Amino acid sequence: MTSSDSGARHPVFSWDGSRVAFSSDRKSPGAKQSVEDITPLGLPVDGDLFVIDASGGQSVQFTEGPYLDQRPCFSPDGSTIVFVSNREDRLGLWSVPSDGTADPQPLPNTGFVYRPWFSTDGRTLFLFRDVDGRHQICRIGVSDTEFEPLRNDDRGRSHGPFVDPNGKVLLFHSTRTQS
Repeated sequence: MTSSDSGARHPVFSWDGSRVAFSSDRKSPGAKQSVEDITPLGLPVDGDLFVIDASGGQSVQFTEGPYLDQRPCFSPDGSTIVFVSNREDRLGLWSVPSDGTADPQPLPNTGFVYRPWFSTDGRTLFLFRDVDGRHQICRIGVSDTEFEPLRNDDRGRSHGPFVDPNGKVLLFHSTRTQS
């Protein structure tokens, strides 16, 4: 589904399974990364977001520029992609229409955030951020500025929140059982 002459990372299906969004360095001016060349953090210097039909075909580029656009996630209705980017000299959340009709816009929040995922109603984002020196799962309304750490994520380093399609369970991985 992706070009063999460039790196592609962070693929994610749309909620209906018809499309895949991913980050790639294929249009970046520098050298492309292969799996063997991945940086210690696993991230290229820059990368753009692309969307492709899950059945294959041509991918469509949705972001561009000297930024690292990564960790895309589709809204449940498929109309929006939220992603993490280092635009404006900070790692933050950005939003772009999934039909490519507008430029990315920053979401109104600050601080280190990573791996966003929509709630089933599309009004809330789950993600992890640094809270008092550790990664903790938080929630934030799509247009809000205040993060709410989840009360039951009270220890360890937690990453990768994903809402099950029925909206009943939030899955994530954590070091919570380690001392």
